[in-house]
Amino acid sequence: MAASAVWFFRVALMGWAMLTGGWGIDWESFTGPFLYALGVGQYLLPLAMLQWYFHCQKRDAGQGAQLAFVGAMVPLTLFMAIGIFAATMGMWLPRI
Repeated sequence: MAASAVWFFRVALMGWAMLTGGWGIDWESFTGPFLYALGVGQYLLPLAMLQWYFHCQKRDAGQGAQLAFVGAMVPLTLFMAIGIFAATMGMWLPRI
């Protein structure tokens, strides 16, 4: 999961830029609060979600924990789909 951090960073950056217009990012110096948070979150968020998934697979995990996990995964998956689309159209497809 940590090896995918670069992919996660690019997709999350493009998804954020598409949804918010780049709020919290200074594009000239490539700094800003969102980029600082994403720099840490690119490792922690995927690993935290993986740990949560493993927890939900255990027998002692309640149905509430599983529903909360699904409730978190649906918007994250939608955000990643938007980011993949934005990264494809803005970064990858023009260079083919």
